[in-house]
Amino acid sequence: MTDINDSIRYHVLKSPQKSLQFSFDAINNKAFNENSWESYDSNYLIGQSLFFNELYKESIEYFLKALNIYESLSDNERLNLKNSNPAWILNSIGAVYFQYNNLEKAKTYYLEAIESFELSKEIDILEKSLGLIRVEANLALISIKLENYGEAFEFYNGILERIKTNQISDDYLIYYYNQFMTLNFQINNNKEALNYLKLINQTFELESKKISNLKSSELYFYYIISIIDYSKYLISQNKFNEALIELLKIKKLSKPFLDQFASINILISECYLATNKTSDAKLVLKENSELLDLSTEIKIKNLEGISNVYSQENDLKNLLSIKDSIIFNKNLLENSEGDIKNIQTLLDLDDKKRELISNEKRLNSTVFYLTITLSLLIIILIIFRINFKLQSERSKRFKLEKSQIENELSLKQREL
Repeated sequence: MTDINDSIRYHVLKSPQKSLQFSFDAINNKAFNENSWESYDSNYLIGQSLFFNELYKESIEYFLKALNIYESLSDNERLNLKNSNPAWILNSIGAVYFQYNNLEKAKTYYLEAIESFELSKEIDILEKSLGLIRVEANLALISIKLENYGEAFEFYNGILERIKTNQISDDYLIYYYNQFMTLNFQINNNKEALNYLKLINQTFELESKKISNLKSSELYFYYIISIIDYSKYLISQNKFNEALIELLKIKKLSKPFLDQFASINILISECYLATNKTSDAKLVLKENSELLDLSTEIKIKNLEGISNVYSQENDLKNLLSIKDSIIFNKNLLENSEGDIKNIQTLLDLDDKKRELISNEKRLNSTVFYLTITLSLLIIILIIFRINFKLQSERSKRFKLEKSQIENELSLKQREL
């Protein structure tokens, strides 16, 4: 079971669709239905895999199952969950709500995740810091959506300080430098944004020399994402040739990451179309069409790119056919967005279940303490009764002895 979990963990970011294949292996394993830390880890990782494949409702089901298993684990078993702490699940549920633009609910779960990371006794300081910076980055994205840019900068500055204080890998520096770059471009602070682009390139060049297998590193992935974001900015400024240079520079590097590779081709096609290189645009989009297991969102963008090519060529027959495919895939996406009600129902039911369990535990605790209290009262009453009897006996004996002494004294007085 551990080997399967390691395979899911390895592929979940690099190739989400491939991680699903290993997820099925985990589900079919007889150990999957046991209440063990390995089973918890499997459910957590399957939830992550489904999330990155945009199957949000299904991911929530496995996240909740993982949380239920966690409740039954002993403290010693929980120590094995350093890379899949329940706080990560709370963060992922928040991310699902963010995908559906329910920012209030997303923030609630992010704040719960922060509290869970801070209180966790099962993870070390480094893992705790990694969790906190990820959640704080998600809170910054909410601030950006609400156009509260000052608050977003506060989050990012705090994150950079935490990275440096805890000596966290520079892979994460590139990720957060990219957040700074993108945010500065968004508020038209281009000079500062370009400074962060320079830091991204410098960090990648320096750190890439330290890694033997660069293609498997997060550093590689975050660098590709950063250049994609920078290229999007260049395209928005109609700097198509500059964007093309950047995109072609990372295209070969992005092959291990399917969705990123396809996104780069789509952006390259935009540059070609903008410079009237229709045939070149068609070639790169065709390259995407031959790829398997792309996300629905990427498929739609690719189809829209092909639609633009046919539009420029005045190919009405193929244009109509592509439009039908776009509508079909958009309907799939809209249907998946309807799952938010089902997700909320699942979470509400789980909350009620947890509340009932919590109330039952409180009731059991109350009954236990009442039993102890009553037992103590009974013991005290018994002791008091015994003491009372002893005191009564002593009092009787004392009176009897006193009476005897008085009689003896009286007798002696008469004799005198």
